[in-house]
Amino acid sequence: MFKLKRTIICAVTVLALTAALGLNAYATTENFVRVRQYDGRFEDVPQVSWYYDNVSTLYELGLTNGQSDTSYGSASPVTLAEAVSFSARIHSVYKYGSDTLPQDTDPWYQGAVDYLKEEGALTGEYDGQYGRYATRAEVAGLIANAMPASEMKDINGGAVSECYMKGTYLKDVNDGTPNYGSILALYSWGVLAGSDDRGSFRPGDLISRSELAAMLTRMVDPGLRMLLDWDINENNTAAGFTYASMVTGDRTYRPGHGPDDKEAIRSNVNYMIVSGGNTIKLKLPREQVTKENMQRMADNYLEYSYSLLEQGYTGYNLTYSTSGDAQIRFSAGKYYTPEETESLRIVALSRAVGVHDSLWRSGRLTGAMTQQEIARVYFEWAAENCVYDETSAPPSHQAFGFFVNQKAVCDGYVAAYNMLLKMEGIDCGIESTSSHVWTVATLDGVTYHIDPTWGDSGSEIQYKYFCMSPEQSRARFE
Repeated sequence: MFKLKRTIICAVTVLALTAALGLNAYATTENFVRVRQYDGRFEDVPQVSWYYDNVSTLYELGLTNGQSDTSYGSASPVTLAEAVSFSARIHSVYKYGSDTLPQDTDPWYQGAVDYLKEEGALTGEYDGQYGRYATRAEVAGLIANAMPASEMKDINGGAVSECYMKGTYLKDVNDGTPNYGSILALYSWGVLAGSDDRGSFRPGDLISRSELAAMLTRMVDPGLRMLLDWDINENNTAAGFTYASMVTGDRTYRPGHGPDDKEAIRSNVNYMIVSGGNTIKLKLPREQVTKENMQRMADNYLEYSYSLLEQGYTGYNLTYSTSGDAQIRFSAGKYYTPEETESLRIVALSRAVGVHDSLWRSGRLTGAMTQQEIARVYFEWAAENCVYDETSAPPSHQAFGFFVNQKAVCDGYVAAYNMLLKMEGIDCGIESTSSHVWTVATLDGVTYHIDPTWGDSGSEIQYKYFCMSPEQSRARFE
């Protein structure tokens, strides 16, 4: 796909590996019961506040008494000591059914620190720092490990994985962010939703006690967790995709080469496309300039340009002089000038982008699909939206005819189909006989032959021509 790629590790797996919690037969989320009723005592927790349900629930569960009898400390930043204390309290209630932390330790949080270390849920990374304020990323690491990942339901995992990988949401979290695995897990579980419409986490910022209350209560009360409304397909656009984007391989300009130097020929065509032109100028040795040599060289250029059917260059005009100056100007065959060819290419690419974006917006294409599944959707779309042109009109040999007139012959089908595959980052090319051409694509690491033209033959889609083995494909013409 034409989009940003990022490395992602399954958040649940990360937490399953990192949360080394020693559990016993009494460990259950049913241990979190309301032991008292909230009486509105905290003056800094107005009933209209977004965090009212979270703080009142935290109080009713016996997990907080506030900073004083009348204040929870909603706006106060959280210290590492407070974060560790809450994490230890939740772990203890989950495992033993009650808060078993030692009381009256010096300092006051030492019992929580010792408890989590004994349980294997904390190392010594914060020793000597517990009095400082905690970052949001540090709190995420502590809270996510308060209970085992197996107790948490992955309600947002698909959206989080897809959007994180594409960089459309959670843009301020990456693989180098401290505790990024814990952060992703908390989003996947519905414990976090972000601070804006892009799901930003602000990992390096401080966190308030009201925000911490929300995290804690969503950990222990599934009814408070949040389903994310992230649009996983919104940024699946090919806008900005160019013909140059489809070119792979060497693109070094080599103005002087022999007529059969196919490596130089490929490189020059690639260079031409990436440079946005349609003409290759050469400076050849005088002794090489014979009619036979020049024709052979031009035919080799056409052979390679034709292999890039999606580019639309299926014809050429060759001029040369005895001094060695030569020029090959490409077009869409003998019926089109180079200028007309460029107009066809612009329209075809624009229509292809529209098809790509429409299929993603509709959900027909999704990020959970394999390359083979994506290629199949485009194979079906081609059969549903184009017919074979028995008249073999000039536009039908181009992607233009396929997308605009919805009529094509084999090279028009393949030109359009390969263009769509390359928008998805799928490596593809062609194979042909003297009378037919079809697609060769690498899907999920396996080479397949796909014939979108024959797939469109008959009243039903002919799936037998999708993902053929090379032997099956070639056997059709033996």
